[in-house]
Amino acid sequence: MGKGAGMRNKSLVKSILCDLLTGVAAIGVVFLAAVGTSIFSDMRQVFLIMALLFVAVGFARGRSSPIAKWLQTLLLVSPCLLVFGFSTPPAMFGLIVVVSCVAAVIGVSARRNWAVHRIGSVVSIAALLATVAVGSIVGAPMLANRLNNRTTDKVIPEFSVTELDGTVLRSSELRGRVVVIDFWATWCPPCRQEFPELEKVYRRYRTNPNVKFLAIDVNREGETPEKARAFIKKAEYTIPIAYDSNEVVTRLKAQGYPHLLVLDRTGHLRIEHVGYDGAEHLIENLSKEIDKLLSERS
Repeated sequence: MGKGAGMRNKSLVKSILCDLLTGVAAIGVVFLAAVGTSIFSDMRQVFLIMALLFVAVGFARGRSSPIAKWLQTLLLVSPCLLVFGFSTPPAMFGLIVVVSCVAAVIGVSARRNWAVHRIGSVVSIAALLATVAVGSIVGAPMLANRLNNRTTDKVIPEFSVTELDGTVLRSSELRGRVVVIDFWATWCPPCRQEFPELEKVYRRYRTNPNVKFLAIDVNREGETPEKARAFIKKAEYTIPIAYDSNEVVTRLKAQGYPHLLVLDRTGHLRIEHVGYDGAEHLIENLSKEIDKLLSERS
């Protein structure tokens, strides 16, 4: 009796360790796949990847553990939750927890029921993935916009900046126009992903004398005007570029890049947009805000 109990305990401990190590390996695969790619720059992809990953992990481990499926789910998902818990906004983290846990438990259940209810198992997995895909397409843009955008109405300090052609531009000269300022850097992956969309918005308004765009390359981590020129020239961007030699980024308290500021005609900061996510429909949202400010009386 004692020997049998000991064997069961060893089997249980082994199963728990295998579940935890499988969870660690799964999240490691995701991060390795993310190196050099943009899979984490679009939360629609993040949710679908988490669903695919943990339904597969749950299915792979479903018959290998004597413990309850909800406990096994927790073991499989916990490494992922620890990683995302330190680096993800609470609202998005909560959704990742739900998607990952539901996917894992469906995967475990499907594997345990595979021999008897194979069709039902396939249907449950397909239904999960379809729900996550549709939910991401519909809900992720709203969540991304909520996380990245802040509305305000405050006066910003006076500043001056030098454009790459040598022109010195003072904030007092911008009064009477809607101003879009984007702080960016050539070494910043989200900045490079955002830039094509920002360029499209600029081209939409570049003939409008009441709108001014300015992409300010931050003076950080070895950034130079030469690097900015090379980046713009290679991509054939036309948006006006400046280099932050006067620490404008500090005066305007821009933290995190890209950092987008939208000023109204009176020089008040009205929109602050931090970071970039491919799900947020930046072109449409930014254009809507510019049109709204243009319609206001100065």
